[in-house]
Amino acid sequence: MTDDKRAAIAFICGIKFISRNINYLYDCTRNKYCFYILQHVDKNQISVYDFDTKNIIMGRLPQLFDYATRSYLHINFKDKKAQGFDYQTSNFFSVSVSKLTITVFDYKENNFFSYIV
Repeated sequence: MTDDKRAAIAFICGIKFISRNINYLYDCTRNKYCFYILQHVDKNQISVYDFDTKNIIMGRLPQLFDYATRSYLHINFKDKKAQGFDYQTSNFFSVSVSKLTITVFDYKENNFFSYIV
């Protein structure tokens, strides 16, 4: 999974789990801020625009569509955790949130990636 897609997944999980409006996150691995526009249609239907990649990820949770890669993402939420699958790379991932830190475990990379909102 690409760094940009992982960051977008972290952002989506951040808006689901952190009870405040956010429009960016800090990618600790790449040492950079990632900026987004979020449009809620309702609590489960979202549209996220990534300023860096000019990409849109949108749909009704748990199924989202990534327009850049023309592929789906599946994200299931429970408590302060999420599990998902990226159809583009056939890759599983898991996400956990603790206060303002979001951690994504990428199973294909076998590594953790941290983000701060």
